[in-house]
Amino acid sequence: MRRYQPPRTAGPGDALRRLHILDLAADSASGHLWLATQQGLYRLQPASGELRRVGGPDSPHPLPTADLLCVAAAGPGRAWVGTRADGLLLVDEGGGLVR
Repeated sequence: MRRYQPPRTAGPGDALRRLHILDLAADSASGHLWLATQQGLYRLQPASGELRRVGGPDSPHPLPTADLLCVAAAGPGRAWVGTRADGLLLVDEGGGLVR
């Protein structure tokens, strides 16, 4: 006999579970975490659980690739991101790619 399991509703952690996170870095000024994934760069606010993609295809300055390897905080709201094929990128949380 199988035990009944009620249907699961999507919660804020579901998106995070689907990401393949390769590296993370803390932004000490804002308290959020930068997440380098194979699906792009994300910003996580641990206190609220808010997860937001940074530099995605719909941002003002999208990243040239979503295949990231590593990330390092570079001051308030900025991060250095290492990619598999496009080198090192400087990213701003508000607009995406800086250089």
